[in-house]
Amino acid sequence: MSPTQVRQRFEMAGVSVPAGRRTTLELPIGRLMSGGPMALPVLVLHGRNDGPTMWLSAAVHGDELCGVEIIRRVIGSLDPRTLSGTLIAVPVLNVYGFNTGDRNLPDRRDLNRSFPGSPRGSLAARIAHLMMTEVVAHCTHGIDLLQWMMGEDAVRVQAQTRRFMRPIDAEDFGAAIVEFKS
Repeated sequence: MSPTQVRQRFEMAGVSVPAGRRTTLELPIGRLMSGGPMALPVLVLHGRNDGPTMWLSAAVHGDELCGVEIIRRVIGSLDPRTLSGTLIAVPVLNVYGFNTGDRNLPDRRDLNRSFPGSPRGSLAARIAHLMMTEVVAHCTHGIDLLQWMMGEDAVRVQAQTRRFMRPIDAEDFGAAIVEFKS
């Protein structure tokens, strides 16, 4: 990209993010028993320069808190004005479980076992489908941060890729355990 060219905006869920900017958006996932809305929080950092698009997610189980803090620190350390590519962060994938401190969803389903999901399935299947169609579909790389059990501080980095990522990329995060899937 030449210095005079402006990178195109990043479009997601009806929101347009200019190059070199960050924004927070919500993907609706349902309603609480009280009738109030529940949404998937998404942070988008759209770099000024071209590059890969990567997702970073955590809390697929509502009691996995370490990954949420890792994402908060990563997002806080990045400046989209100097970033090459786009980062889509979903710090809390299982919003229902996170709000109640429960590993699973209210119907006791394990969201991590529900991918790729379905638009008309269980709550877990619908959230998994939303993640796949609204987040993963935009990305060339992805990292999901998992925690072994509540109360343990070991975080497992699970790297998913369509192309280009090597296991060493995940190891660069200093995780004690790295699982690589292609």
